[in-house]
Amino acid sequence: LSLGLLKRALEQAKEGRLHILYHMLKAKAKHSEVLSPAVPKMMTLKVPQAAIGKIIGPGGAMIRSLIEDFGLINIDIEEGGSEGVVVITSLSEESNKKAGDKVAFLVEESNNFTP
Repeated sequence: LSLGLLKRALEQAKEGRLHILYHMLKAKAKHSEVLSPAVPKMMTLKVPQAAIGKIIGPGGAMIRSLIEDFGLINIDIEEGGSEGVVVITSLSEESNKKAGDKVAFLVEESNNFTP
């Protein structure tokens, strides 16, 4: 391949990419303000490490109950240091909020518990 042919091929490729990007931008110039109802919504809460057991419950009963009661997709708990992170996922922000309130209640309950 000659250097001239290679330069011309790269220029054509660049023009093609810019043409495609132009039409993509023209079709949808701005992102949607509202997510599709089919897109999962996530809520993240930081909780004290000591409250994680209360959120999970014996044998995972509490976390399964939360998922079922609030129609959640999942609840993930990441442990680390003095705090844990609870990630609540569902198709409804309202379900996330209600589940988050329940998790906050469980955290508060575990903070008030003194053996």
